[in-house]
Amino acid sequence: MKPTKLLLALAVAVLLGACKQKESVVANIDGWGNDSIIALHVVYGDNGYASEITDTILAVNGKFSYTFPENTYNNLHRGVFFRLCDIPVRGAKRIDVDLVGDEKVKVKGKAYEEYVEYVVKGNTVLSGYNNLHNELIEYLIARDKNEDELEAHLGTPEVDKYFAKRRELNVLIRDVKRQHLLDHPDSESSVLLLSDLPLDSFYLYTHLTERVRNGVLKVFFDDKMNRYNEYQAYLEAEKKNLVDKPAPDFTLTDAKGNKFTLSEYTTDKYIVLDFWGTWCGPCTFEIPELKAYYAKHKDNIEIISIACNERNSEDWSNYIIQNGLPWTNLLNNEKDVAQNASVVYAVSAFPTKYILSPDKVVLAKFVGVDKELYTKLDELIK
Repeated sequence: MKPTKLLLALAVAVLLGACKQKESVVANIDGWGNDSIIALHVVYGDNGYASEITDTILAVNGKFSYTFPENTYNNLHRGVFFRLCDIPVRGAKRIDVDLVGDEKVKVKGKAYEEYVEYVVKGNTVLSGYNNLHNELIEYLIARDKNEDELEAHLGTPEVDKYFAKRRELNVLIRDVKRQHLLDHPDSESSVLLLSDLPLDSFYLYTHLTERVRNGVLKVFFDDKMNRYNEYQAYLEAEKKNLVDKPAPDFTLTDAKGNKFTLSEYTTDKYIVLDFWGTWCGPCTFEIPELKAYYAKHKDNIEIISIACNERNSEDWSNYIIQNGLPWTNLLNNEKDVAQNASVVYAVSAFPTKYILSPDKVVLAKFVGVDKELYTKLDELIK
């Protein structure tokens, strides 16, 4: 090859490389104009817990781009984009983009008064999931309108019909997603659809091929599978109705790093098992009252707090110190369903409390912030 041709070939190669899309998402939405765009992306920590990060980017003539941060946990990137002026945004006016690894896509669409219609193009294993929006658009618009009416009628007798309509529309959306999964058992998109569905629909995982279950979203699938197993175990535990029965045993780690086993704990006092979390508003709201009651009656009761679903054990430890929780504090982040105390005790909401007798028989259960807890304790210790 002559030098001139060689230089020309090199120049073309450089230009092609420079033109290669670097951003994860490049979008062009007719009608979004020059507006601020809210980008929400899910960030997965090394422990599998997800948090949401919010960024603001600017659209110029409807065009904008975004780059997802690195995800070393499960290789999945989940993003939502919508205009600032559309807040509070619901399903019909937003763009959902989900990618695996370093995939890159282009989004082209058009915004209307009640919804945005778009197509996601690119080399992505989740193309089926990314483009399901248009198939659901009729239901999404109807649900958005119903949510507006529901909020407007809160506190009135008419609100019940809007709650009923919400349930009806959610069932219709669920059925579309179910059918898409059944029609595409060998698609990674079906793994995400499975995660969108209520846990009572997770049995559909049996329709997924082994390739998909063990593919690029295996870690994500396994996490969801563990949640489903917890759900099944919870249903079994709930059937048993623990009241008036021996308290199930468990072994967890306390705030000092020591193992705590309920069956080995001896006391002549009544025991309150408190299932809670630092992330739970009602749980932390009632701590001052719980501390005050304990200070007054600590000669007659013991409290064992069991923190569940904590994303960071260090934050949990710091919370205990900063708020001076004077009782036994345990961390329940067990992946093994059989060892998960919240599953064994059929905890479906936080806070949940059980009162045990000194010989560890379950006497009562209280869900939520319930003043009856203190009434029952007063009856027992008087």
